[in-house]
Amino acid sequence: MIDTIEVCKKAPLKGFSLVEAMMGVLLMGFFFFTIYQILSHSRHETEKISWMNAKITELRNSTRQIGAVLKKASYPMTIVRGKTGQQVISYKEWREYDFSGRLSKMEIKESQEMDLVAAEGITEVQNTPRRILLFPACTPEKEIGGYCPGTINWYELHFEPENTGASRVETGCLRLVEREENFDSRGKPKRVYSMNLEFSPDIPVKSERIIVRNVKMVEVASFSTDELRGILVDSTGNTSHKKRRRSQLMLKIKCTNPQDPSGSVSDQCIVVSSIDFRESDSRKSLKILRIAGGGSSRIAEILYDGKRYFLATGQKMANVFMVTAISIDTVTLKFLDSGSARSYKVCK
Repeated sequence: MIDTIEVCKKAPLKGFSLVEAMMGVLLMGFFFFTIYQILSHSRHETEKISWMNAKITELRNSTRQIGAVLKKASYPMTIVRGKTGQQVISYKEWREYDFSGRLSKMEIKESQEMDLVAAEGITEVQNTPRRILLFPACTPEKEIGGYCPGTINWYELHFEPENTGASRVETGCLRLVEREENFDSRGKPKRVYSMNLEFSPDIPVKSERIIVRNVKMVEVASFSTDELRGILVDSTGNTSHKKRRRSQLMLKIKCTNPQDPSGSVSDQCIVVSSIDFRESDSRKSLKILRIAGGGSSRIAEILYDGKRYFLATGQKMANVFMVTAISIDTVTLKFLDSGSARSYKVCK
């Protein structure tokens, strides 16, 4: 009898080879990476839209606030009881009238200490704070029955750098400072017109607040025209006209997303100033008269301290500034003392 030996064959084990496992890991990694990129992009866009919406509201509120305080800009005044009723005396001008009530004499004070001071042109964020605006808003003193002293509220708008951590764009903030002082002109021959008032950093601060952040650039522009101040009539009946320069002021604020340079939003306010306007002392004698030529061969004609200079890109004017760029109607200057850059448009 022959014994039969049965051989049991085991079924092969199921599994993955090393190459198949690596391919699976790579495919899973690619899948999760794609999902992460989509979610990251969605989050970035959501944050960008959220920043934009919040900044539009913040900018609108800040420009309205600046425009509101600019509309309050005024000179100190004295209101007293005169022979024919109340008499209003201004810090800037002195008026005298004849027996018939006609204006017979007008004196205009040459002092500019109480005028609106602005850094005209484009100011970009710098390493040091820069004052953009300075102006007074006054409440008149009154002496009608009793006496009430006058009040001067000084407003300062400063452009300051801000520390935003690991931001991709350097930005700053606008700080609005309000200072308050009283004035008393009793005993002066022409009341408040006889006083010499000026701003001082020692005046106590009434309020101070940051009105907008992530500011990349601030632009101040003005337009002035002659306005009739009064018509004088002398004793012979001859007339003469007194005029003043009335200025319209435009303030534009541009904000940039610190994490995304492509995300920017801007807003502006335009106000007709009730007081005289002048540029800040450091820039008041500089004007761009015209730009000649084209392309890289453009030449800018610059009036500085009463002297004319013809400069191309890269040229310096003594140790004051250097021309860094010239476009069709704008010249960008770098001031060598502070390293700051400003853009000026051609005067029209």
